[in-house]
Amino acid sequence: MTEAEWLMCEDPLLLLKAVDDGTDKRKLRLFALACCQRIQFLLSGEDTKGCRAALVAWENEVEGPDGESRFRAALGDVVSDAIGTGASIRNPGEAGLYALHYSAGAFETACRGQWANCADFACDAVAYDALWRSGNPGLERIAALWEPRGWPGDMNQRRDETAVRALPEFVSALRTEQTNQVSLIRDIFGNPFRPVIFSPSWRTSDAIALASQMYESRDFNAMPILADALQDAGCDNADILNHCRDTSLTHVRGCWVVDLVLDKT
Repeated sequence: MTEAEWLMCEDPLLLLKAVDDGTDKRKLRLFALACCQRIQFLLSGEDTKGCRAALVAWENEVEGPDGESRFRAALGDVVSDAIGTGASIRNPGEAGLYALHYSAGAFETACRGQWANCADFACDAVAYDALWRSGNPGLERIAALWEPRGWPGDMNQRRDETAVRALPEFVSALRTEQTNQVSLIRDIFGNPFRPVIFSPSWRTSDAIALASQMYESRDFNAMPILADALQDAGCDNADILNHCRDTSLTHVRGCWVVDLVLDKT
C-alpha cells in the first residue's frame, strides 16, 4: 500500500493489513478493545456474560505487562458465548440473534489475536442489530420459509443469509461501522508513511498532565488544549497539532499523539 492509497482507503481490513506487521501488538489490542467497546450495548443478556467479563478485564489489564495473556485468558468464556448464541439461531431471518453471535465472535477472535476477524465480526454485529431494529419485513418472509423445515443442514442457508446481508439497512449500517473503524485505526496508528520525530522537550508537565488525564478517563475532549500545550513547548509539527485540533476526529486509548506525549510503546 502506498501513502496515497492509505489516505484514500475506507476499508478497515486493508488498513489493518498495512499496520499489522507483528511488532506492535499493544496497539492492535487497543484497536480490538475499541471495536469490542463499540458493541458492548449488545451484551446485556445472560448469553453474553463471558464477553462482558472479558471487556471489564481488558479495560483494566490491556496496558499491563500481562495484557496479551489477559486477552487469551478470556477465551474459554467467550467461546462458550459464541457457541451458545450460535446454537440459538433457528433461521437466517433472526437478525437479532445473529447480532449476538457475531458480537461473541468478535470477542473470540480478539482473544485469539485475529484482529481483522475481530473488526469484521464487530461490523457484522452492528449491521445485524441495525437490521433487526429496522423491522424490515424481508426478515419475516425469510423466517417464514424456514418454519416448516428447521435449521440444521438446510441447503438454502447460505442463499438466505446472503439475501439478509443484502438488505439496505444491513448494508448501510455495515458501511457506517467500517467508517468508524477506519477512524479508530487512523487515531491509533497515525500515518505509517509519515513517522513523527517527537522531541523530548515537548513533554512538559502541562502536556503530560493533560495527556495522562485523557488517557485515564478515556475522555479526549481536551485534545485541542493539548495542542496548545505542545505548541507552547515548541512543537511545530503540523500533523500532531492538526490531529489534536480537528474536532471531527475520533480519539481512544492508543491515540498516536497521546502515546507520543506519554512515551508509550
